[in-house]
Amino acid sequence: AEQTTEPGTESDTEQGTEPPPEEQAWTLPILRIDTTDGHDVTSKDHYKTCTVTLENCSEPMQFADVTANIRVRGNSTAVTEKKPFRLKFDKKRNMLGLNDGAKCKSWCLMADYYDYSLMRNSLSFRMCQQLLDGYSFASECTWVELYVNGDYQEGKY
Repeated sequence: AEQTTEPGTESDTEQGTEPPPEEQAWTLPILRIDTTDGHDVTSKDHYKTCTVTLENCSEPMQFADVTANIRVRGNSTAVTEKKPFRLKFDKKRNMLGLNDGAKCKSWCLMADYYDYSLMRNSLSFRMCQQLLDGYSFASECTWVELYVNGDYQEGKY
């Protein structure tokens, strides 16, 4: 790559003026959730009706405006800034080919708020799959970029 700035000067990227997430070239799937009332999801006890769109993944896995319900999940993480969610679809469906294409109504969006490496859950699931080697079920996981009511939820889910 050709250098476009003089040595010792700051480029736009070095100054921290990255384009907003929606303008960056993403490599992760993007999950968009829009609640019907347009308000944030704050309750652990009551589901909110929403529509879900999955994009930026292979075409057969994409879907748009699918009806579902969403609520906050977890205990200690339910009160953090980056909330984990439980997504419950009206009909069973697969997400991103996970779990050998199994169709499920409920899916978890793990915030991994206390795991700055974002590796603990992923590594644990992968180790279980290797250790159990088909003798027992071990769930799969993948990361997504999450938007709720058009607002980017900081960090991977």
